[in-house]
Amino acid sequence: MARDGELERLTAMLGECLGRIDEGAFRLQQLGDTDDPASLEQLLEQETASLQNTVEDLVASVTDDDEVCDARAVLESAIGERVAEIPVPIVVRTHIPDDLPLVRCAATELLCVVRRALKLATGSVLPGDELALRARSDAEAIVVDLGCHCANCDLHMQQRATTLCEFVAGVGGHCLVDMDDDGQVRITMELPKATVCGDS
Repeated sequence: MARDGELERLTAMLGECLGRIDEGAFRLQQLGDTDDPASLEQLLEQETASLQNTVEDLVASVTDDDEVCDARAVLESAIGERVAEIPVPIVVRTHIPDDLPLVRCAATELLCVVRRALKLATGSVLPGDELALRARSDAEAIVVDLGCHCANCDLHMQQRATTLCEFVAGVGGHCLVDMDDDGQVRITMELPKATVCGDS
């Protein structure tokens, strides 16, 4: 119970920190006569450092290899949350098999990962853009592919992509983020599959 409370606290801190980074990045892009770019850049550097520390604390707090969770339930929950947050209408296409195996991590941990990936992919969507999510099971991993159009693939988004990859690696998975010149973002996450007793 105490561990779950710590995870919730760190997850909330992570969201707040990322929110401040998003706000600072937006202000930097929309500089007015009264804005100080040096001050905004310093704020972003401080928040990026804080973000890294929070991610490291999160990874350190979720080291129980015996925990497993229902990947399908977590993915569906995270998608519903994110779509409800987006202020413009978008098209959502998902393929999540009913028999998707369990993931070897806590549900809170996986939810945090998927939330971050969804926010990264949909950070600057436009009305009518499409979010596509496909999940499948490979030999040793659950693979989640995310694709979406992003109107603003800037340096700070690239930094957040690096942070996401580091976090996924910290929980035993692998993540690849690709952003092309047309604004298409693709995120592929390989998550550790739980080993069920009796499997060969």
